[in-house]
Amino acid sequence: MNTKKHIYFTLLSLALALVTLVPASLHAQATSSRLIVSITGIRSSKGKIEVRLWNSKSGFPKDDTKAFRRATVEVVNGTAKATFTDVPFGEYAVSTFHDENSNGKMDSRFPGIPIEGVGVSNDPHKRFGPPPFDACRFSLKEPEKVIPVVIEY
Repeated sequence: MNTKKHIYFTLLSLALALVTLVPASLHAQATSSRLIVSITGIRSSKGKIEVRLWNSKSGFPKDDTKAFRRATVEVVNGTAKATFTDVPFGEYAVSTFHDENSNGKMDSRFPGIPIEGVGVSNDPHKRFGPPPFDACRFSLKEPEKVIPVVIEY
């Protein structure tokens, strides 16, 4: 009987040790993702591409201060890639612009029409003014996702 108890407790101890050896990153992958924004249609290598990740419609796409995450990436052969890591699963939208003159803002002419290239996730139907968050929204539920965005001038 003591031998059976000893074996039981030994096996239980080994099982608990194995559970604690599982890296925390494996647990994090169950609820977060790596999001890659693949940007095409860029007309020149001048400047940088500004990328914004939004988790709500508040400020989308104009008020950068309300973006969930931000990235600035280089143009390479007419394309750019921004990678966001540890993004919690949920609903998001992406907005981008080509900051050709590297002044850190999207330049526009009256009445707010962009003179630098812009792009958003889902490439919604073109209309007057910026697209709504809901038209650009996508679900993020997997460990890694690639979102294509085409810059338009």
